[in-house]
Amino acid sequence: MVGDPSGKREERPVLSLEQIDRNAQGIARQLKRFLSFEGSTGARLRNNADWLRGINLMDFLRDTGKHFTLSFMLQKESVASRLRRGSRTPSSATC
Repeated sequence: MVGDPSGKREERPVLSLEQIDRNAQGIARQLKRFLSFEGSTGARLRNNADWLRGINLMDFLRDTGKHFTLSFMLQKESVASRLRRGSRTPSSATC
């Protein structure tokens, strides 16, 4: 739903829930060409949204964010480069 910018200078666009669901369905169609999902020994496809959409943001930040210090985050080039640039994208400028 958020995505990793993979070293790009800009954030990935925020997609609607409908677009995310369409993308997941497209991935499933592609995988069915190569994998069998039939029977007890068939491949299993899991959608992260099945469990991520139910997570409350504040609970996540409280429980997970405490493990990531500012020093740790500044060691990441993607974070440090955005801070050096000082620019903000429209989606990141709102609170």
